[in-house]
Amino acid sequence: MAVEVELPAIHQNDYRNHKVTVSGTNNSIIDVTGDKFWLTIKEDPEAEDDASAAYQVSVVAPADANSQAGEAYLPITLVDVNIPAGTYFYDIQWQRLASGGGVKDLNTVIYGKINILSQVTRDTA
Repeated sequence: MAVEVELPAIHQNDYRNHKVTVSGTNNSIIDVTGDKFWLTIKEDPEAEDDASAAYQVSVVAPADANSQAGEAYLPITLVDVNIPAGTYFYDIQWQRLASGGGVKDLNTVIYGKINILSQVTRDTA
């Protein structure tokens, strides 16, 4: 079941990793090694075409202790993307590939809003 969460605001041209943790029934640990995660940010959550997304990234969870604990890290890299400041809608989806024993379930893990803030410093050279 997806959970609605407002992500912490991020400034234009900033970078951070967003940690996502998934668990099974009774909060059991699910090893997500080899599974795929998507983060999509859009102005209009009803827009059918992901090509119109302001930002989208996908990662495959590596074979490490974090993935074995059900954790994945999605980079939010707004450097050189030129997203205008404002409030956007996002979701993070998880596709069970390796951990599902070949089952390709696709689940929305979290969704909500994220604020992109104006960058004050424009030149750091």
